[in-house]
Amino acid sequence: MSEEARLNQIKRSLNPQNRRRDPLSELRTNLVSKNRKAVKRGGPDQRLFLEAVEANDFLTYLQDKDVGVDFDKVAVPPLPVKLEETEYVKAPVSTARTIRDTYRLWNPQEASSISVWNAVTLQNLQQDRLEASYLAASSERTPGRERIQKALRNKSGQDIDNCVRTVFRYMGGLRHIRGNISVISDCVMSRYWWMGKVIEETCTRLDLEENQAWAILNSRWSVISEFAVRRLTILANPVLMGALIFHLMEKPLDTNTDEQMRALLRRIGMTFSEVNLHSWTVHEVRYALSQGQ
Repeated sequence: MSEEARLNQIKRSLNPQNRRRDPLSELRTNLVSKNRKAVKRGGPDQRLFLEAVEANDFLTYLQDKDVGVDFDKVAVPPLPVKLEETEYVKAPVSTARTIRDTYRLWNPQEASSISVWNAVTLQNLQQDRLEASYLAASSERTPGRERIQKALRNKSGQDIDNCVRTVFRYMGGLRHIRGNISVISDCVMSRYWWMGKVIEETCTRLDLEENQAWAILNSRWSVISEFAVRRLTILANPVLMGALIFHLMEKPLDTNTDEQMRALLRRIGMTFSEVNLHSWTVHEVRYALSQGQ
C-alpha cells in the first residue's frame, strides 16, 4: 500500500459514514474555539466530553458522535505493552524509543497529520495500552482523572475548557489553535516520533550516543520544536542540531526554566542564520557555541 493510500485509509476509518466534514474535526472545533467566547466554557457539551474521558468511556462517546474507532483493517499497530500514566505523560528514554520504534513506518507527511495520531491514540485506547483519562493529565504533576474531577466538581468554566484542550492536544494536536507545532510538540505519541527522527538523523552522522541525545531532547523538546517550526528552521540541519545536543551535554542548563534554552536558541539564530552551514563542521559550531559567539 502506498503512503498516500495508507493516510487516506486512516482518515476514512475515522469518518466511516463519509461525512462531508470529518466528525472528529467538527467535534474538536465545536468544543474548542480560538475565540473562547464562541464556545461556552464549562458548558454541558464540554462537561459530557470530560465525563466520558474520566470514565474511560471515551470511545463510546466518540462513536455516538459518528467518529470511527474500528482500526482492525487499518495499518495502525498498538504499542507492545500498556503504559502507566506517568510513562505516557513524561516518557523515560526507554518508553520514548519504544513509541518511536512502534510507529517507524510513518513518513514525515503522515507524522504531520492530526488524523494519523488521533488514530494511533484511539487504537491504543481500544487495545488497552492507554486509558482515556491519561489525555487530561497536567504534565507529570496532576493525574488526568484527578484533574477532570476537580474541574467538574468546582464547576470552573476555565478549568473545564483547559482540560478539554489538553485532551485534544495530547490525542493528536490542536492545529486550528496552535498551528503545526501542536502536532509535533503537544501530541504525546507524535512528539517521540519526531524526536526519534531528529536523533537518528543526527547520531548516524556524528559521534553521538543515542540514549544521551534522547535524554537531552526529551527535557527540552517543547522549546526546541517550537523554534524549529516557527522561528529557526535551520535547526533541522543535522550539524547544527548535533552541535546543540553536544553543547547541552557539556553545559547543562537550569532544569527549572526554559528561558536559558530560549536565549541559547536566539543566539544560535543570530550567529548562524546568515551563514552557509554546509561549510561548517559540528566541531566548529560547538566551538562557536562554547565561546558565546
